[in-house]
Amino acid sequence: MFASTVERWRSLARTHAAWAAARYGVKLDESDVLALIAHESKSKACPGGGDPTAISHSGCRGLGQFSGKTLKSYNNANPGATLTWADLIDPSEASGQIRAVAWLLAHGRKETSSWSVPDAKASNDLWTDLYYGWGPRNTKDAIADYRTSHGGSSPTFAELEATTPATFDGDDDGKVDLRPFIHARAVVSAARKDRGEAPVPTPFPDSDSDAVAGGVCNPACCAARAARGKCPHLRANGG
Repeated sequence: MFASTVERWRSLARTHAAWAAARYGVKLDESDVLALIAHESKSKACPGGGDPTAISHSGCRGLGQFSGKTLKSYNNANPGATLTWADLIDPSEASGQIRAVAWLLAHGRKETSSWSVPDAKASNDLWTDLYYGWGPRNTKDAIADYRTSHGGSSPTFAELEATTPATFDGDDDGKVDLRPFIHARAVVSAARKDRGEAPVPTPFPDSDSDAVAGGVCNPACCAARAARGKCPHLRANGG
C-alpha cells in the first residue's frame, strides 16, 4: 500500500499498465506504475507522492515528472495522443499522465531487456528505472565508459553502480552522486513490496548521506571510490 494520495490512482494505473505491457510485450503492472508515481510526484501537498500538479526544481511536471522533451516523445510515439504541457499540471488529466508514465516504463523495459549487459533480464526492473530516472543517454554513456575501462566487458547493474559515481561526479564536490541508482532501487523496492515480494538489497552499509544504509558493501565500489577519496563507506570507517 502507498500513501492515500497515490492509492487513489490504482485503478487507472492498473488499466494503463495493462495497455502498455500488451503494446510492448513486457511485464508491467500497477505496482510498477504506482511506485514510480510515489517517488516522482511528491510535494508539500502530497508528501507521499501522487500530486498531479507537482513541478520539480528543474521544471519537470506531473505524476511522472515529464520534461517537455519526454512529452514530445510520448505524443510522437502514440498517434492520437494529445497530452499537452498544461495537462501535466492539470488534475483532470491525471489519467493521461498515468498512461504516459506506463508507456515510458514499458518502452524502457522493452529497450533495456535487449541491452548487452549480463543481467538485462534478471535486473530488468532496475535497469528500467535507471533508464527512467537518469535518462537513456546517461545510462548508455555510463555503460560505454565501463566497457572502455574494463576491457570491453559489460557491467551488471551492481557493477555499474559500483564504478559509475567515481567517473560521473558531475559537480566534482568530493561527494559521490548515487542518486540515479538510489532512485532505481527505491522505486523497484516499493513496487516489489506492494506485490508482497522481497525488496532490492542495498549495497552500502554504514555510509553517509551520499549512499544507502543497509545491505552488503560492494568491495569494488569502495576500491574504485577510495582511489579518489570518494568512498563514503570507507570514509565513514576511516578509509
